[in-house]
Amino acid sequence: MEQLSLKSESAQVKTSNNNLTSTARLLAMLLLISPLILFFLLFIYYLIFLGQLVQSLFSALVLFIALLLTYEIAISIIHLIQMGFSIQTTRRNVISRRINSRFALVDSPKTQPVSIILWANNQGYGLAETVKSLLALNYPDYEIIIINDGSTDSTLEVLETEFGLQPLNRVFRRTLQTSSITASYTSPKYPIISVIEKPFTGRADSLNIGLNLAKAPLVCVIEPNHLLTRDALLLLAKPFIEQPANTIMTAGLGEARVNLEDLSLTESLNVVEKKHLFHSSFVSRDAFCLITTSNNAVRLVKKAELIEVGGFSATESSDLNISLKLQQLLLSKGRNYRLTYIPEILCWENNLSETPSAVKLHVKWQVETLLATINNIKLLSQPLTSSQFWAYFLLLVENFSPILSLLGLILSPIAYIIGAISLQFMLIYFIAFITFSFLESLMGIIADEFSLRYQHTLPEVVNLILVSLIESLFYQPAINFWRVLGAFRSIFS
Repeated sequence: MEQLSLKSESAQVKTSNNNLTSTARLLAMLLLISPLILFFLLFIYYLIFLGQLVQSLFSALVLFIALLLTYEIAISIIHLIQMGFSIQTTRRNVISRRINSRFALVDSPKTQPVSIILWANNQGYGLAETVKSLLALNYPDYEIIIINDGSTDSTLEVLETEFGLQPLNRVFRRTLQTSSITASYTSPKYPIISVIEKPFTGRADSLNIGLNLAKAPLVCVIEPNHLLTRDALLLLAKPFIEQPANTIMTAGLGEARVNLEDLSLTESLNVVEKKHLFHSSFVSRDAFCLITTSNNAVRLVKKAELIEVGGFSATESSDLNISLKLQQLLLSKGRNYRLTYIPEILCWENNLSETPSAVKLHVKWQVETLLATINNIKLLSQPLTSSQFWAYFLLLVENFSPILSLLGLILSPIAYIIGAISLQFMLIYFIAFITFSFLESLMGIIADEFSLRYQHTLPEVVNLILVSLIESLFYQPAINFWRVLGAFRSIFS
């Protein structure tokens, strides 16, 4: 056990290297360029049998574009099928939780204490509003640990003003190696609040400090720009109450509380994308407890298992990677486990906090998906259930999809210009691409309405449908470009 030091120390953090290892870099590169390798193999095949360079190139190009079109249609159909399952499951869960009493959960002897860890860096008043939403939670036993990660704005002053902070010395067990802590505070008015002051070392190290300080067997990690609903923690803890031995992790997304009439086009595009992304990833949510291309806004995890897999690391702190590491750990031990995704809206985005641009978010998600796939490739050597196998298959698809979509859109007009394909073939490709992309976006809107997650007025639905057409034509191709560029930059950086 150690006492919290109020003096700045020079201890260095032992975290993973930010750079990919040479093996991981090679695997990542092979994964990204594998479609081009396939095209080269097709070209060699035709060259051997036809013996003519130009004719072999044209034949390989035609077959490759046909395969890309088949892939796009097949994946879209899979996504549409998943949306159908998502409507049924989400609607049933939402109705069930609205009918069933939550007072029984609050009073249940199986309800476990929870340590909420909140990482903050220059959040200011937005952070104070998040903490207020945590203080209003309908849950019997929890603590709030706020890690102020070297904020240079008025974050600490705002917390001192809002909650009347006073210095506190706290004893803790340094289970995970972390950086030093310079000060800690508590609130006499709200004793469940602890605020930790430290130099900036990043999200992963800060969360590990929170894990070291956490007293409860369950740890809840939330993003600082979200406001939790009153029953959010209770809904997250429900699977732990019902199946305490097997449940390892629960998670959920946040939503933006918006008036669609006041949104810009870019913001409306983000709303449409979130809807179809949520419902088109039904299998991955069910088996991996998350949407593969994005992090959850809130997640609840068993502390012991999270520490056993090493906590969070600088390059592997995404929900996807943590989920896969936990599954590898439990599969290696032969343990049954359960990961549960909560379909209800558990929190709302805080408008007082600045949110990253869509481009930055998509680049971040693509890089995290690539890293998680490479770093957890051993999972395929474990005996998997059918849902886990398909979920990991869709994870691989998540890495391929952006580059395959871009290749199809780029190679089709090039093939037409050089005379490899006809105008009709090129138009068929673009019409199919736009049609199925639009169907995915449209089905996402319909699924959200019928699943009772978030219902809109008729004019708002019509507006979203119009926006979904723009998303299919321009937004998705542009986002795919940035995702591919971000993935390649992560390999060479």
